[in-house]
Amino acid sequence: MKKFLAFLAIVLGIALLYSWIFKDDIEADSTESVILQKIEENSSIYPVYNRLSADERDMYIKICAAISDFDSSTPILYTCNSLSDARDFQEKFAILYREIIYEQSELFWIDPYNYDFKLIEYDEEIRVSVELNYLLDKETALSQKEQFDETVEMIVSKAQRQRSTFDEILYVYDYILDNCSYDYDVYEKKNYDTTAINAYGCLVDGKTVCSGYTLAFDVIMKRLGYECGAEFNSYSTFSLFEGHVWNYCKIEDEYYYFDLTWDDGFDTGINASYYEKYFDYTHMYFGITKEELERSHLLVSDDAPTPLCNGTKYNYFVYKGYNIPEYSLDAVKEVINKQSHHNYVALRFDSYGELYDAEQELLKEGKIYDIVLTDSDIKWIVSNSDLHLYIIFEK
Repeated sequence: MKKFLAFLAIVLGIALLYSWIFKDDIEADSTESVILQKIEENSSIYPVYNRLSADERDMYIKICAAISDFDSSTPILYTCNSLSDARDFQEKFAILYREIIYEQSELFWIDPYNYDFKLIEYDEEIRVSVELNYLLDKETALSQKEQFDETVEMIVSKAQRQRSTFDEILYVYDYILDNCSYDYDVYEKKNYDTTAINAYGCLVDGKTVCSGYTLAFDVIMKRLGYECGAEFNSYSTFSLFEGHVWNYCKIEDEYYYFDLTWDDGFDTGINASYYEKYFDYTHMYFGITKEELERSHLLVSDDAPTPLCNGTKYNYFVYKGYNIPEYSLDAVKEVINKQSHHNYVALRFDSYGELYDAEQELLKEGKIYDIVLTDSDIKWIVSNSDLHLYIIFEK
């Protein structure tokens, strides 16, 4: 019996020593399994992961697990035989890493742009891993994650109580715009070593730049079960120093663009400081097509592997009945009647010619007074690039 107990003690000691030595590997495997299961259970909302090769998917999971565990570096991501191969991998990795961070938009403690490659030569091989850069330390991030999750769940819960798909998405969109503003200080100083660049800055601190608007919308839409992703105006070379990013989202069987940054008054096609006296945001970039987006934005890169956005049903102006395909006084009157509770009227047209006719006849020739009984002063704002007309009734 004593011999058996002594043997058992030795076995337990070896097992404990083994678990201590390989503790990090065991934890990493566990985290990878959790992440993989999460993605596979909700595969439709992870378009980046779905289009990757098997090797790239494995890399995707390893990166997410390392970030979730606050590891200082990733496991070995790539093995090759020459420095030129390692450099080729580095160029491709930059795009993949950015896409992973934008798809896993809840990982707000990681820096999506700054990291270092680590090359180890071993037995005539070059093994490549990545040294990660964090915006927050682990203790701070875990503390802030509680508040972040509470905020997200509150928004999701209220969105789910809306009466329709359109109202659900509009609630999310308007909540973000109501509770966040563009952080010009971060933009002007180019200081991106801060959570102002991600979903936390947008949803909790209420100050962000285009990446934060995009990531925040992505987090909530994914929680609601929508396929949602990021679109970059410079897909291969995007950086916050000179680029712009916005969302695409699948609603039913069609894709739409959403640009919350531009709808919040930053760099829009009309004078933001002027129109903000009358309304907070315009909904001009809620559910638009690629054709509509390209009237005002830089062209989307041809090499961007994102879906074609050509849905119209859930465009804000189409859905609300504020779009006028063919200009007439009767058509304008019908739209005005739908917006009688506002001190302004928002109209969208299908072509520049229709917009021009409306501005000329309605406003410059004064025909607006034939369909609206008012003693208010009438002002108007035209966005030629986005084909919108705002008529303001000012006391």
